[in-house]
Amino acid sequence: MCRMIGVVWSSSEGSMIVASLSRLVYEAARNDPLLESIAGDPRHCHGYGFFLVYGSGRGYRMVYERYDAADELGVGEDSCRENLKALEEASERVARLVEGSERGLLLFHARRAGRSEPRGSMHAHPFIHTITSREGPRVIALIHNGGVHKDTLASILDVDPAEYTDSHLLAVWLARQLSDGKTPSEVFSEARKFTRSALDVVVADVAHLGGKLRARGYAYSHLPGDIDEKRVEYYKPVFYSTPSSNGYISSTVLMLARERGIRLGSIRHDQDRVFMLELA
Repeated sequence: MCRMIGVVWSSSEGSMIVASLSRLVYEAARNDPLLESIAGDPRHCHGYGFFLVYGSGRGYRMVYERYDAADELGVGEDSCRENLKALEEASERVARLVEGSERGLLLFHARRAGRSEPRGSMHAHPFIHTITSREGPRVIALIHNGGVHKDTLASILDVDPAEYTDSHLLAVWLARQLSDGKTPSEVFSEARKFTRSALDVVVADVAHLGGKLRARGYAYSHLPGDIDEKRVEYYKPVFYSTPSSNGYISSTVLMLARERGIRLGSIRHDQDRVFMLELA
């Protein structure tokens, strides 16, 4: 379970929208009524991470960070409070980087781990892999909200499921599929069979082609038909689109954006459709 955004922007106006959404990731993680209705606790405080590509006319910069205080403080209340404090600082730091840019791509994730899932910074999102293509290396980054069948993926990948989170295994499997030349539509369509609670995924795909950096993203959602209404509201995908910014945001982030009067243009809740995030 998590709150997350996966967005792109192409102007200073778009950067202001994304900066605001970055700050809302912390707000959604700190006090989420949708999570509280399911888990009895409104906090996503089990680590955070982000993957950011941004530029302002002099090339692009890439920034990647993951953190979970459980590495030092264990998995109790102390690490929960420390993670929220660190997330607040990170969301402001990311927002300031975005505000000073003209274009970019951002994946930002605040985690609430399942009881049986491992904790620590190595298990925070995004998960990043470098794959080889005909054009050269590609960096694949993934954030995920929901749950997939970890034992099935671990068997396919021939690894010990206890050592990895389900999202990490999904990221490895997905990167291998893309490396084999499959299209995002083909990969996501096949990934549906692994869905346990939800498959809300945003993937960044960054490559250096013809002397220029190419960054694009793909967002996708699949919810099983047998989940209850509260979980539907929690996992419901939100795809927004404005002339200067578009992407995926978690349902709680949309609630907060509307409360604060942030204009996100058209809103869609499509499932089983690949939503393209293109950074020119």
